[in-house]
Amino acid sequence: MWLYGVLSLYALVFLVYAETWAFTLDETYHLLAAQLIGSGRTPYIDFCFPQTPLNAYWNAAWMGIFGESWRVVQGIAALLTTAATLIAMKFAATRFPDRSWRPLAAFATVAIVAGNQLVALWATSGQAYALCLFASVAAFYATVESMDREGLQWPALAGFLAGVGASSSLLTAPVGPVLLVWMLLYHRAGNRWGKGAAFALAATVPFLPRGVVSSRTTTRSFASLDGAREIDSARLQAGIHFAPI
Repeated sequence: MWLYGVLSLYALVFLVYAETWAFTLDETYHLLAAQLIGSGRTPYIDFCFPQTPLNAYWNAAWMGIFGESWRVVQGIAALLTTAATLIAMKFAATRFPDRSWRPLAAFATVAIVAGNQLVALWATSGQAYALCLFASVAAFYATVESMDREGLQWPALAGFLAGVGASSSLLTAPVGPVLLVWMLLYHRAGNRWGKGAAFALAATVPFLPRGVVSSRTTTRSFASLDGAREIDSARLQAGIHFAPI
């Protein structure tokens, strides 16, 4: 139980830091993207957003519930990071080979995360790092749990979480393939290929909104091209010509 006390203390300090001191310059762009999405704009169509969009929609959803504030976004990021730390702590507490060392291994896990400057700097911001951290750690844990289970729930959950990370930032795109190959090679129960299919199919689900946006973008692009052709045709019929540059 004392481990959860340590984690709770870390979570409290981390949340206070996120709400009072944490700041990154790049975060403002992501907050603006979330604000635009909340006002009905669509990334790639109405404004430039050169990243996968799930984290922006995630931030927009929370801002829609609690109000448009950087504190909302950074508070959620701090909670996600704490959740990722909890999963890592649980893994160490249940999987460390020497049972007598498991409590110390779990404590060391929390201490390593708490003392990591990059986590404190980036995983408290509105950028995708907190969501990617949580999704990657949770996907790893779900993959490990699936190894000795016959059902498809855990591999599907692992694939979905890996897809969440990649659809938030392509920096985490390798997580899915690595976990999938590892699961196929070292699985110990159930149908190997059924698990692989469940993982791969579930990993595509977080990308469905991106597919809808892409189809809308393509449709609008062709509509704009047709409109430009109609304008050019009308200019030619009116005898209006443009000299080449």
